[in-house]
Amino acid sequence: MRTKQQQYGYSRWCLRHASWKFRDWKVWLILVPFLLCYRLYLAVLTSKAEIAIPAAPLMVVAPAFYDDTNPNNQDVRYALGLESCRQAAKHGVRLLIIDASPDHDTVSQSLTKAGTDRHGKSWVHVMKQTSRGKKGAALKEAIAMARQQLKRQFPRALEQDTYIAIQEPEKFDVFRFWNEMTSHMTTISTDILVPHRKDESFHSTYPIEQYHSEQFANLYLDTLGQKVGFPSIDWTFGPIAFRTSLAPHWLSYDEGDTWDVQIVPMIRAWKELEKKKTGSVGSYTIDYHHPAKQKQQEEGVSKWGEKRLFQLGVLFEKVGGELKKQGKVPVLYRMTD
Repeated sequence: MRTKQQQYGYSRWCLRHASWKFRDWKVWLILVPFLLCYRLYLAVLTSKAEIAIPAAPLMVVAPAFYDDTNPNNQDVRYALGLESCRQAAKHGVRLLIIDASPDHDTVSQSLTKAGTDRHGKSWVHVMKQTSRGKKGAALKEAIAMARQQLKRQFPRALEQDTYIAIQEPEKFDVFRFWNEMTSHMTTISTDILVPHRKDESFHSTYPIEQYHSEQFANLYLDTLGQKVGFPSIDWTFGPIAFRTSLAPHWLSYDEGDTWDVQIVPMIRAWKELEKKKTGSVGSYTIDYHHPAKQKQQEEGVSKWGEKRLFQLGVLFEKVGGELKKQGKVPVLYRMTD
């Protein structure tokens, strides 16, 4: 049974049962500000408890292009991008977006506003894409800028002690895991980390066509990877984190402009680490939930099935081809123009 002190709160209990000393207005002149400051202190502690403190400086980068900024329309990517910014602010993750949208000013203002936490701190930085090209060009520009910003914000930190992460802006649920994954990287001292989706959530939250196509691609690339000693990873998920010192591998890649721009540089970085025997690639399982709006929009729609088929072709040719080169395996499959 709760006591009266617990039921009415300490302040009310004091008012009802305080001695004459506590009824003196001079005492309350000191006591009230103290109680208010204490309550504010508790509120700050509570808000900070919601954010996992990263073990090392991290900056997430994402290329973006939105030709439809009306969240009420059928294309849900813009609404999901806004949610990613909110999640970045909620979990205290720095996010750099390189945007090529026609209405860049509107997009920039909306994303920045969504990425501002309740204390007025902005966690999202949106820059207009200046390089020519699509996803590959935007990603390289984002990585180069993240590298500069990390040097500026953490001048005493070496590049091997800071991290850059890549992800699509629509996968907002990943943001609740980034600080946790960065801590894991520092704990096991890995140089590259690829999150791995729990199969149950992967199967239940993705469009069924995408689930099967990406599982097939993962199995195929794992088969090639095993022959050269590459660890089993979730090749088709998308997010990748790496030490900033490895950024040149992504910045120098100019042989593609789709999904390969994230994965092929990772294989080349791993090969260099293997030669020097100085690092490793790790995997970390997370309970990622794909946006329900995307599953609703894409499942059972033929054009998205055709996109999955095209994706498989790129992964087989570009990523599979790179793994075959590392193992000197003959290339028996090549995607035709």
